[in-house]
Amino acid sequence: MPRAQWAPLAQRIEALLGGQLDLLVDGLDAQWEAMAQQYAARIVSRRGTVEQADDAPAQEGDYQRVDLSRVDVIRPRSVGAEHVALEALRRLGLDFKLVELGFNRHQLSAAIGTMIGRMVQPGSELATHQWLQQRSGLGELLDYDFSALDLTRLYRVSDQLLAHRAALEAHLYQQERDLFSLAETITLYDLTNTFFEGTASGNSKAKYGHSKEKRSDCPLVTLALVLDASGFPKRSEVFEGNISEPKTLEKMLQRLAPGPWRRRWCSMPALPPRRTSPGSPRRVTAIWSSARAPQPFDAEAAILIRAEGDTQIRAQRVLDEVTGEVRLYCHSTGREAKERGIERRFSTRLEAALAYLAEGLHLPRRSSSTRRFSPASGGCVSATHGWPVTTTFASRKMRPAATPRPCSGRASSRPRTPCPGSIACVPTRPTG
Repeated sequence: MPRAQWAPLAQRIEALLGGQLDLLVDGLDAQWEAMAQQYAARIVSRRGTVEQADDAPAQEGDYQRVDLSRVDVIRPRSVGAEHVALEALRRLGLDFKLVELGFNRHQLSAAIGTMIGRMVQPGSELATHQWLQQRSGLGELLDYDFSALDLTRLYRVSDQLLAHRAALEAHLYQQERDLFSLAETITLYDLTNTFFEGTASGNSKAKYGHSKEKRSDCPLVTLALVLDASGFPKRSEVFEGNISEPKTLEKMLQRLAPGPWRRRWCSMPALPPRRTSPGSPRRVTAIWSSARAPQPFDAEAAILIRAEGDTQIRAQRVLDEVTGEVRLYCHSTGREAKERGIERRFSTRLEAALAYLAEGLHLPRRSSSTRRFSPASGGCVSATHGWPVTTTFASRKMRPAATPRPCSGRASSRPRTPCPGSIACVPTRPTG
């Protein structure tokens, strides 16, 4: 700032502190007006009150008359949501934990700003930085000037929080257990993945794999989260995008092993049943739930858990006499109706595609290649999900039917060569 602007800046700050908001100071450039308001606001926050001008009228009683047309708002800030989030953070003792982990005053304020920013105004570090400087009143609550906070410091404090993730997760979960008297009975474990728009060459865990958001053309990372029965997070982990989901269970159990819990139940949706490896902790009892494989569910031996309208949820406890494992099978009438609807829609589309293929064998200029109809029918293997198929043959031009052959589950390698007969693959699902 030029030296010639020092005196006008000081006069403008003094005018703002004295309540003379409309006073213009001679010699002060417009570009330094924002700085004058910023320093005046900082002084006001430390004093707690604004001094009145000498010629200001004295207050009479508890009432004042305000001309709304002449009210000016200087540096408006939101403070309600920030106050609630800050009190919750202090109630959990997270500020003392960060100091214990070696955070200094500037790092502590930046870390609290990052966390509360994700709670109140979720966004990137850049968006959080702008929110803290322009729209949030969190600085007044913390007695910290976020306008002087550099964006690089915000990125660095995010790396610091990531480095202490395990300690912070353990501290938060223990505090939540103490506050809400949570009992350690059931642990839920699930995975998902997310994708990067760019190449993500600087991320060693970004790999190409199967995307649950149908973005397999982008590099992925797998996100794992462990929750208790009340929905409070216990642990989290980031795996490679092409990792096999069943293999992540053993790694998560190794992280849970040092905890003080006596018994843990892990529910893993969409993972095939697999016994725990010999290296896994013996204190952990794991339950894998899979909706794809048929389950020996007995409605008469099951217990009614919930009934809402036409939907009933039942559970059955089954003891494996060979391994001694206890399995819990759940059945929902609503889920059953949904699965049957999906099955009917799949069968209708598959049969229509195969019928169209069969009719083309007797029509001119109609392709008889099965590869053309693979996208519509999904292909024998992908459409039937590996279930057994029944193969039938229809003769072409009244020739003797060829000897039936098992369906290979894929299209012919020579699509333009006429085949001896039309192939109709009808999926046969196992009962139960």
